[in-house]
Amino acid sequence: MKKKLFRSLTLAAAAILLSVSVATAQTAKEAVEAFNLGVNANQEKNYPVALTQFLKAIEISDQVGAEAENIKVQAEGVVPSVQFNIGMGLYNQKKMEESITAMEKAKDFAIKYKDEKTQKKVEKVIPQFYNFLGNASLRDGQNEKAIENYGKAVALDPNYAKSYLGIGLANVKLGNLEKALESFDKTIEVGTATNKMDEVKDAQVSARDNSLVKAVAEQKNENHADACKYFALALKYDDKNTDAYLGYAISANKLLKFDEAIESINKALPLVETSSESIKAGYYFHLAAAYVGKSDNASACAAYKKASFGTYKEASEYQIKEVLKCQ
Repeated sequence: MKKKLFRSLTLAAAAILLSVSVATAQTAKEAVEAFNLGVNANQEKNYPVALTQFLKAIEISDQVGAEAENIKVQAEGVVPSVQFNIGMGLYNQKKMEESITAMEKAKDFAIKYKDEKTQKKVEKVIPQFYNFLGNASLRDGQNEKAIENYGKAVALDPNYAKSYLGIGLANVKLGNLEKALESFDKTIEVGTATNKMDEVKDAQVSARDNSLVKAVAEQKNENHADACKYFALALKYDDKNTDAYLGYAISANKLLKFDEAIESINKALPLVETSSESIKAGYYFHLAAAYVGKSDNASACAAYKKASFGTYKEASEYQIKEVLKCQ
């Protein structure tokens, strides 16, 4: 009786082991099938389906254990790149915010599964995507939103010169010239260090032009100290800008800073040497005014004579004949 019972128990145990073995084999087969479906979908560039199947293969493999370890490793090896392709697909559809979310997920996968190649690719493109969002916001007049997106780009890539330039342009539109100039300076610094000379040039031009606009406005309002400040800033970005030299001299004369006016004009004169006499006349006219301020009548007379052309002819001749009585 005992032998019969033992034999029954043994057979029952064997049946259970066989059942578990069959179930395990079937589950491992399911992991392989999921992986293969992922491969096929990936080849067809149906990346969302591919990702689903690869993740399913990993999940099943975790349940199976060592028997499915090879499938798990292979699936983990492709998940980050598949997720990256999903992000690129969204980018190509111009779904920028969704593409960034997808890329951040790709980065998480890359870190989790130790895919350094995909991680580097993701870390390169995410700042670019934020820069694209910044550009779109700037075009739409959403300047604060543009600054926010550009800021996210440089937070991820501190050497991204284009985004510093964008921050500067957005601040110009918001009327924040000082902040704009800070960003243009950063663009020049980073762009020079990373050999992004197009961005450097754009920053220099924007900084110069906006400084000149501000300088002219201050000069028009008789704020000559501020005018000189911004003319000097324009020259910082372009030391061959003759308008800035002339503008600085005019305001310096108003401030009775005659030596500074003379110095500024003398820097401009070689740059306008080949220009017409009418163009050069304006420089000589304000140079003469500075010499008058210094009571250097001989030098003033010489300058007024060179200023006696075009729109400055009548005023210069009056100074020569009636005021200074030049010989």
